[in-house]
Amino acid sequence: MTGPTGFYDASGIPIHVGDLIRVKHFQHRRGRRQMWLYFRVAHNGHRAIIQNWDNLDADSRQCNLESFNTAEVLAHSGTERNERGEVMTFNERKRKAKS
Repeated sequence: MTGPTGFYDASGIPIHVGDLIRVKHFQHRRGRRQMWLYFRVAHNGHRAIIQNWDNLDADSRQCNLESFNTAEVLAHSGTERNERGEVMTFNERKRKAKS
């Protein structure tokens, strides 16, 4: 099942159920390289949750999606269509207006 969660990533792209996201973990002391954690967005009742990217068990979860404000959408699952019925990718979703 896919669909909007009501949350947006750091670029303003809407996060949908089934998306693969990455979250900043830490910056390595040597070389200052940014390290990331990867998660899959799911839903548990009415809440958007995140799971390990390789975990398909619907009952297990890491935490709620609302805890992350630095998430970035990397990929999506399923086929999404725009209002004209054309297939679109996650980066073609209507973004949140910058304030």
